[in-house]
Amino acid sequence: MIGFTRLPVALGCAALAVATGFGTHHVLGKSPQGSVASVAFTSLSESYSSTTPVDWASTADHVAEVTAVSEARGRTEGGSVERLVTMRVDSIRWSRDGAPSLPDIFEMNSFGWIHTEAGLAEVVPPDAPRIEPGHHYLVGLIHLDPRCNADDGVVVNGGWNIIGSGGAIPYDNGDIGYGEVEGHAKATADGDPGSMLEAAENAPNAADVVALVDDSTAQERPEQPGVREGC
Repeated sequence: MIGFTRLPVALGCAALAVATGFGTHHVLGKSPQGSVASVAFTSLSESYSSTTPVDWASTADHVAEVTAVSEARGRTEGGSVERLVTMRVDSIRWSRDGAPSLPDIFEMNSFGWIHTEAGLAEVVPPDAPRIEPGHHYLVGLIHLDPRCNADDGVVVNGGWNIIGSGGAIPYDNGDIGYGEVEGHAKATADGDPGSMLEAAENAPNAADVVALVDDSTAQERPEQPGVREGC
């Protein structure tokens, strides 16, 4: 789930922390018309690392080829608007031992929108896919347990989601590393040294990227917080 916590305004710009089921992300605001909104954002750590092949092997339940089929607006909470994306699983390429079964279709939360003085703005992760309908991706997926909403103590249902901001690689037309990044179609995605995106730049196909995950020694995955007593 993606939620938003508005931070104090500084230098005329609102600062925002974007919290998900796996942590928080540094994001940029972009208006629906494509112009950059005058919004500043902060950067916080994620609960699960998702950048490298070892991260994927340690965190993901499955690595799969998926297609974003459609999107819908969810609930509005504070200044944020939830975005629910329906995903179709095209092929499961790797699974951890004992992983729960992955359905053919599932709905997940992804980067949505925020209300700004300039109007409604898209939340866009830097140098990573926003997950847009009509595009294809190679993703690391995790099944999240039900958990407590830290803001109001309400139980939030679990479900499938991408392991983190580094957990999706563009995969349009069967070309690894080509497709949607930051909400726009790009010829290629640029990755930091050692990242999955960098690996995608040098991989001729998805099988080579998946092999990096399969050859990695998985580290112990942090336990999910679960539902605390009295939530």
